[in-house]
Amino acid sequence: MAETLSTFTKRLADIALVEKIPIFGSFELTPRCNLNCKMCFICNPEQTQANELSTEQWLEIGRQARDAGLLYLTLSGGEAMIRKDFKELYTGLQHLGLVIMLNTNGTTLTPDMVKFLASCPPRGINVSLYGSSPEAYERVTGSAAAYEQVMRGIDLLEEYGLRYRLRTILIRETAEDLNNIAGFILGRGKRVGLVNYITPSFDEGGNDPLGARLDAQELLVYERKLSTFMTEWSKQHPELWEKSSLEFDRDTKPGTEIIDTDEMHELAKAELSKTAYHCHASRIAFWVSYHGLLVPCALLREPYVDLRTTAFDEAWRQLRELCAQVPKCADCEACPRNGRCGNCPARLKAETGSFSQKSPYLCSFAEAYIKVKE
Repeated sequence: MAETLSTFTKRLADIALVEKIPIFGSFELTPRCNLNCKMCFICNPEQTQANELSTEQWLEIGRQARDAGLLYLTLSGGEAMIRKDFKELYTGLQHLGLVIMLNTNGTTLTPDMVKFLASCPPRGINVSLYGSSPEAYERVTGSAAAYEQVMRGIDLLEEYGLRYRLRTILIRETAEDLNNIAGFILGRGKRVGLVNYITPSFDEGGNDPLGARLDAQELLVYERKLSTFMTEWSKQHPELWEKSSLEFDRDTKPGTEIIDTDEMHELAKAELSKTAYHCHASRIAFWVSYHGLLVPCALLREPYVDLRTTAFDEAWRQLRELCAQVPKCADCEACPRNGRCGNCPARLKAETGSFSQKSPYLCSFAEAYIKVKE
């Protein structure tokens, strides 16, 4: 029996881990966005496109990364599709043979854009959903009009037969609306993607994500309400439930699972245990910021190597060496709950300013979730 794409990708990830090949990458094409979401840690209303890489620079980085082993590329932002050269960038990167995934807030999925994407489809489109009404969108994004734009965009994706996923975020402004959002997602036959970790902002001039996030106990309350809602929904809509799932994605889970199969997998697991990073970041995955910094993931701005002055293959080698020097958190390593709180070097750095200092906020996750099971 032929392997599914997911199984194939996981096997490929095992090989890449052993061989240190960067097969997964993300390009943050811009920090700009047409929305002003309260929880955003990247966007800054005062940022302009002056410091963004040019079309030619992005395509050259794409070519060099492809030659180094990149296969799966996610285009993100900000809102990537507000770049005037987005279509040129997308087409050029796809012509390199890269398998592209898009992240979007959904407002830019206009008839013209969706028709373009349908002519050269991406592997998939991740659409963020922030409310079930114009009023809810106003609270989260600052734009009531965005709600209708997103609804229209989703309808267009359905009309053109493009693959997409829907995900939402659990913050103070979405908590009471969460079940309504989930009901819409399930009604589309989609799995509910839920982001429940909100990272501090990169920029003091940006938004206030910490003011929007809930504490661990509050998160637990709303997640349990969501699980109950989804269970009841499944009983009322069995014909649609077959296309959905009881389980929802939770961002506090560490790392990407690797298929448990053979000797190559054992070698891959050994690679994951060598450094503080217990996910694919800096091992087989990377993030390139809008101004050309090669970093391990979206949550970090260091360690970094500047791709404006360093070729990708050399930058990838240097980044791996820098990340291998990142110390493990001794308190986390000694904790019996380690691995159950979603801690990682990126989150520890964002929360405490240090790679090796434990985070009370993340610790509270483990305490809250484990008490439920005890």
